[in-house]
Amino acid sequence: MRKLWVIVAFSLMPFAAMAQQSAPTWDMPNQNNNIQAKQDVKAEPTNAISNQVAPVETPPIATNPTPKPPTPKITKPARGTERLIAKVSIKKQTILISLDNELIYKWSVSTGKKGFETPPGYYNGQRKYVLWRSRTYDNAPMPFAVFFYEGYAVHGTTALSQLGKPASHGCVRVTTPNAKTFYDLVDEVGLSQTLVIVEN
Repeated sequence: MRKLWVIVAFSLMPFAAMAQQSAPTWDMPNQNNNIQAKQDVKAEPTNAISNQVAPVETPPIATNPTPKPPTPKITKPARGTERLIAKVSIKKQTILISLDNELIYKWSVSTGKKGFETPPGYYNGQRKYVLWRSRTYDNAPMPFAVFFYEGYAVHGTTALSQLGKPASHGCVRVTTPNAKTFYDLVDEVGLSQTLVIVEN
């Protein structure tokens, strides 16, 4: 009987070894698998600032500076031989009209009010219109307009009570009959022979 048990024990040993090799290894860590897993996982960048919301910057406040009068001419025209001269005094609020060196008219005017000053300087006539409407100021009528610098002109007005003091947006206002008189003189001698002098 003892010999029989010995024979059975020896015969079962190969099966026990095979069972041990094929048994699942749930409780044994697989070092190779752990190393491979660590290599497969990509390290995420650790940036402590990345999750913070950047503070919203306050946009700069837009400002509209007061427009400056255009740069006036500071030198007299090269010719100096103009036949018709209109000399405007901002201080006195007057205009003197001379033809061929003879003073023929003196009128009251309204030059530019504060912030819209009429630019001092020496200007030759540029263009003229029997009736011009200001595209800048609600199509305001400018009868018998003689332009001497960009949008600045000598022209007629119905605001007679304002003559003698600064009241315009930069133009030189006179009564409409006087504006027509000056317009006709410019028409006679020509724009190139017309000189407008604006003095402080």
